Amino acid sequence: MPVKSFVTLAAHAAVLALASDSNAQWTVTNLHPAGAVQSGAWTVNAGQQGGWCVADGEVRAGLWNRSAASWTSLHPSGMSASQIKCLTAAQQAGYVDVGFGEPHAALWSGTTSWIDLNPAFASASEIVAITGSQQVGTTQLFGNSHASLWTGSAASWIDLKPAGITYSGATTTNGSQQGGWILLSGISRASLWTGSAESWVSLHPSGATGSYIMAMSDTKQAGSVEWGGPAHACLWSGTPESCVDLHPPVAAESSARAISGDVEAGYTVIDDVIRAAAWMGTAESWIDLHSLLPADFTSSQATGVWTGPTGISICGWGFNQSTGYREALLWTLPTCTADFNHDGFVNALDYDEFASLFETGDLGADINHDSFVNALDYDEFASAFEAGC
Repeated sequence: MPVKSFVTLAAHAAVLALASDSNAQWTVTNLHPAGAVQSGAWTVNAGQQGGWCVADGEVRAGLWNRSAASWTSLHPSGMSASQIKCLTAAQQAGYVDVGFGEPHAALWSGTTSWIDLNPAFASASEIVAITGSQQVGTTQLFGNSHASLWTGSAASWIDLKPAGITYSGATTTNGSQQGGWILLSGISRASLWTGSAESWVSLHPSGATGSYIMAMSDTKQAGSVEWGGPAHACLWSGTPESCVDLHPPVAAESSARAISGDVEAGYTVIDDVIRAAAWMGTAESWIDLHSLLPADFTSSQATGVWTGPTGISICGWGFNQSTGYREALLWTLPTCTADFNHDGFVNALDYDEFASLFETGDLGADINHDSFVNALDYDEFASAFEAGC
């Protein structure tokens, strides 16, 4: 990789040491709509969040734009229930219950009008992930769950369940691959597909007693693995052997449910409390998002994450003991160059991580994005570090 020149970090170490341990300002926004009795956010894309609320006795699909007041219902008239499970900039997907407890996979484009993707002969279906033109989820056929892939219509449905397997589910797609799980010999196994049942490959780590892929980016897969006990949040890079255990030592259980860029989101269980969590690829990077909530929230989960030029957005919900409701939540961390490890603070850990990449010429230290690692990047990082966030 291109490196124009190096400067020694020691030359500025004393200056950087003067920077204080400052908060990079995680912000929590309660998205619970006025008049609702329950709500939850499943997914986030840039400034938009998707999920559901319960109002007037109905579960209603809807969208937010960073505030409770921005709630817009996409619930189709005459239907008994609906939820948004995933979204892109232009489309939303999830399910619509057409009556009698029969959810149908559904696709919206920003209005209450929707496309029914339920395959012929299926008793139920739902979409849980969408990227580009692909939608994935699960279809119920003759009492069995089938991992499923669509491209915008019921007729486009592809059954991803491998031959000889009774139960399977697709939970994520990056637009070319699909991720999820199958049940084989009584064990749930993390799985990848490339558009067909025949393309199935296992990501199940050796010795594991259960594993699931819940989310994926272009190169990474996130989910959970069980080694004879409670689930551990895990991260893969396309092979069973690549599995990285994200489980914090203080937790009894954990799971990664979403991924974007180098950020994973999900939950941990500590002292019997379910707590929204985030990671940046290692167990040591764990962030307790639940600790950022008001004391009224006694549990929480993170279900969606988005990273982009404006920062990090993580959505989910928490239980508010003061209201007695589950309430949709949004955690946001604005872009801060000095917060190099994205943990919400500016301190020596950021300096050490930048220094490690800088000294090896890794383009991760290309702060000014000119495709070179040199003194200009160092000076820009030093200035940002001194300023804090």
